[in-house]
Amino acid sequence: MYLFVPRRITERKSVQSQPPVVQAPPPETVAASVSGAKLTTNDALDYLKKVKEMFQDQKEKYDEFLEVMKDFKCQRIDTTEVIMRVKDLFKGNRDLILGFNNFLPEGFEMHI
Repeated sequence: MYLFVPRRITERKSVQSQPPVVQAPPPETVAASVSGAKLTTNDALDYLKKVKEMFQDQKEKYDEFLEVMKDFKCQRIDTTEVIMRVKDLFKGNRDLILGFNNFLPEGFEMHI
């Protein structure tokens, strides 16, 4: 999630001038991984596809994972709670647990 903070304008310009341009990060960038590399929307979709495939016979687990992500996005839970819930959901699925680390903020990591 990116926080947009407008720059302070210290100089007044005429009414006809253009407003300052503040560039946002590219929309395809969703997060920085633990390694510091930028992840794309496609990376997130690929991971989501792996989760869905892993739980194709356990739809409730996939649905619960989506709920955890929604709760986090709406700030109903914090990163620590996400880690606990995802680790519990993915118990026994080493690849999914380690893969989720790519989407965690710097300083957070799930261990097996």
